[in-house]
Amino acid sequence: MIMAPVEHKKSEDLKVFKIKKLLDKLKSKKGFHTELISLYIPHDRKLSDVTNYLKNEVSESQNIKSKLTRKNVLDGISTLIGMLKNYKEVPENGLVMFAGAIPQNNTPGTEKMERYIVDPPEKAKTFRYHCASEFLLWPLEDMLKSKETYGLLVIGRKESACRNCERFYLRDSWKA
Repeated sequence: MIMAPVEHKKSEDLKVFKIKKLLDKLKSKKGFHTELISLYIPHDRKLSDVTNYLKNEVSESQNIKSKLTRKNVLDGISTLIGMLKNYKEVPENGLVMFAGAIPQNNTPGTEKMERYIVDPPEKAKTFRYHCASEFLLWPLEDMLKSKETYGLLVIGRKESACRNCERFYLRDSWKA
């Protein structure tokens, strides 16, 4: 029983590590136009409401002039709807989904549909649907920022220094 908090902390750290690795991978993904879709769903949002929202986006996407972009956006939205069908309800921390057509070798017409699901480390607070040439990652990055900050004050006879320590990084505040 004494080991349970330590094991829980290790599993949380592993989860954060995996999310950071995925974020690094997603940062490198670029689309040609507004073909990459990011979807943030809070716990209090019903899946039926999200599905209806995405179906409405399908009808809005019919107005995209470029055939290739229209096809890729519609495929991305359909992929998200299909992924949502695997859930009966939104998990407690919410749900973050990414889908989009990623070009292979930076050549139009060679796009490959990729999809990712993230169980966020903190509760997703707002519903976000975002279409762009890059995935919307800053809300997830904000969730991963350390909330713990420590200060270190060193005073000597001739000089002093102050540092803020956030997780494993030291930042100089001032030296005198």
